Amino acid sequence: MKNGKTEHNLDDNHRLWTIVYRHSGNFTMNYITKYINLKTGFLGAVFLGGLVYWINLDFGWEKASVAGLKQGVYTLFFGGAIVKLCETQALKSIKQWDGIFRGAAMASIIAITAVLILHHFKGTPRPFYSSLPIIITAPLSFLVIAYRSRKKARKWKKRGETAALGEERPLR
Repeated sequence: MKNGKTEHNLDDNHRLWTIVYRHSGNFTMNYITKYINLKTGFLGAVFLGGLVYWINLDFGWEKASVAGLKQGVYTLFFGGAIVKLCETQALKSIKQWDGIFRGAAMASIIAITAVLILHHFKGTPRPFYSSLPIIITAPLSFLVIAYRSRKKARKWKKRGETAALGEERPLR
């Protein structure tokens, strides 16, 4: 208050927007990593994108690049989200192996179906052969991922820390 008048202070608005701007990147990244496992998605994108590129290289580098790029981008985001789904489902069951098998089965079915649909769109010269690496590796890979997330949550529980991924029931 200056001279009996209420002063609308621009500094308050400036401080508010500074706080919002400063924390927006952190909030966005936390929101993304809550639903997508970026590390596993990136590793899968590099590996599977390169593999699909190599499979389709006989049709020219342009078509192989389109197919490999589609596989890489799909694996980074959608594959990372499926991995997070697998981890979450592995922790939801009281029985260890029930949760692990349910998480791996759900993730495998979604991943295989989605990649078959993805490669049957225009742009992939060999859609079935481009999908074959996922069909072969997905079930075993998701079993390993589900088991590791369950094992990590058990270790956290023993140390007294909060279990991963919002676990609601006790682990055995």
